[in-house]
Amino acid sequence: MTPRLVIRPYILDPRLPATSFEPPSSHYDDIASTNWTAGKPPSKKEYFEKKFTVDLEEREYQGGSDWTWRSENAKVGATWDAHRLVWLAGEVAQEGASSGASGLLVDAAQSDDDKYPASMQEVTMEHLYKAFHTTDDAQMDLSNRDYTSRLAHELGLFASVQEAKKWLESDAGDSELAQALVVAQMNGVQSVPFFVIQDGSDHLNGSGSYEEFMKMFDMAAALHR
Repeated sequence: MTPRLVIRPYILDPRLPATSFEPPSSHYDDIASTNWTAGKPPSKKEYFEKKFTVDLEEREYQGGSDWTWRSENAKVGATWDAHRLVWLAGEVAQEGASSGASGLLVDAAQSDDDKYPASMQEVTMEHLYKAFHTTDDAQMDLSNRDYTSRLAHELGLFASVQEAKKWLESDAGDSELAQALVVAQMNGVQSVPFFVIQDGSDHLNGSGSYEEFMKMFDMAAALHR
């Protein structure tokens, strides 16, 4: 029995605006009901100060150099397009990507001693996380299609930046994400991380311990013995 990791969408903050597209009203709040302005995502500093109702400059943080929540440049925008790209990565992997794209995605995350190669979804998520959490660059804005189209091309999901942008400007993946969000609601997902085993036979809310995961895996494997 070989485990397979599938990444599903969950909208953490449905109030956020996007730089270059209008988030779907079916899953995002009316911007007029929020503290933000359409087309102008807040900086990390502005967003997290409002989220935690504290002046981040006054908080002493004893962490590493990758702490960028105080950034005046990097943006916190709607992540709908990012979820679409993660969904697409899963579809491309299932359909059988070209050897060039597949190799690029696997090489980006796999080390020599990896027992299991990283999936296309995992590598896509890794790049999205890096863009959001470790940069102070306003150009690496996940709600800006100029950036996400370049990223999608670099990951091998599209043959060109232009092709990627054309796809992002379509409604491809929208209905699939909507359905996945309905399933998430049915499974009781209210925060992340949230792990669902075998499409709902068991679940774990939170990061979980080694023992908790092994217990779930043992129960799942028992069904196939």
